[in-house]
Amino acid sequence: MMNLALLTKAQTLDDRFENKEGIDIVYKLKVGENVFRQGYGEVITEKEPDAILINRYIDSTEDMTGLIELLNFFREELRHVKPLILVGDDKEEDIKILAANGYFNVLRRSEAKSTKMILHKLEKPQAIYEEKEEDVSEEKAPILQINVGTTKTEYRSKQVIAVTSPLSQGATFMVINLAKTLKKEKHLKTCIVEWDTYKPLLKRELKAKPQKTMRDAVKEFNMKTLRPEKLEEFIESTSGIDVLFASPYRTDFTQTDDKFFKEVIKMLKLSYDIILIDTNSCYDVKTTQIALEISDRAFFVTRATEFDLSYINYLIKDFQRHDDFDTRKIEVIINDYAGFDLTSIETESLLVQMPLGYIDRQKSGLLEKLNTKKFEKALKELVLK
Repeated sequence: MMNLALLTKAQTLDDRFENKEGIDIVYKLKVGENVFRQGYGEVITEKEPDAILINRYIDSTEDMTGLIELLNFFREELRHVKPLILVGDDKEEDIKILAANGYFNVLRRSEAKSTKMILHKLEKPQAIYEEKEEDVSEEKAPILQINVGTTKTEYRSKQVIAVTSPLSQGATFMVINLAKTLKKEKHLKTCIVEWDTYKPLLKRELKAKPQKTMRDAVKEFNMKTLRPEKLEEFIESTSGIDVLFASPYRTDFTQTDDKFFKEVIKMLKLSYDIILIDTNSCYDVKTTQIALEISDRAFFVTRATEFDLSYINYLIKDFQRHDDFDTRKIEVIINDYAGFDLTSIETESLLVQMPLGYIDRQKSGLLEKLNTKKFEKALKELVLK
């Protein structure tokens, strides 16, 4: 049974969930009511909601100040709940504002016509991975291949690869396992550089307690004493991966000269074959901009839903329009591919460019995200030649 809170002010939408099997509506915002004026606490009733559906238009302001404040309240009080926010089909600015504040669980109005899609997005994260095998499409997706040469002698040039996920759909997890596989299967010396200033997750994912971070490198740079051999002292090896961890202080990123980041990559190329940059999903962040500018390739990790693909298309066209960097380096990777998503044919017809490939949900072991060995095996068999 799902305890659902509805904050939509859309009677026709709310009616879809009334008397629906498996759903208990524990709160409903009525037309004319103002949740911001009444106080947020009323939403948390005796029956605490498992899921919250919110219409962006309950906040009529352009910058959505009230809505963001409401979402922040839910984030603090209902940590296990990820609210689903409905937005207009052409409201890219709304999506940007929500993403900048860390809210990526968004559904366009056109997609909200499907009650099944809404329920899928409202489910608890773990429920998404509990589908039976027969529910997954038998369509055979193209295999993802990342050609970096089979041996060091065949490897012609060092590569810097920026890995990002516009809607936070597995970039860090992809970076970790890609680094392990490149090292083990390709015998390439690989280093991860963590440039995610707002949500640095590598320490958590690797269960690491680094003694040195990017902050130490910044200090040396400011004293004009940063050298390649000195930079190596700040790189920590954990779980078999070499990592230059992000500084715990955001100002070390925002107030540091751009030359520092470019110099770090230049120095690392002296020692490593592959440098993977784990970036933030927000493209207004300085380090993400620099990563996309200086990288040889940019992997955009996404799910294969109509909303996700349209957002990828929007980003690519926006980058091209503003000439931010050479968009030919962008390679889209479809992560967590499953039968509930669009087929590969539908995906390729919607994307403005062909995806680099697909990571199949079941074959890649994403049903068990903590089982990294299973994912490494999948990368060996499905991802790399």
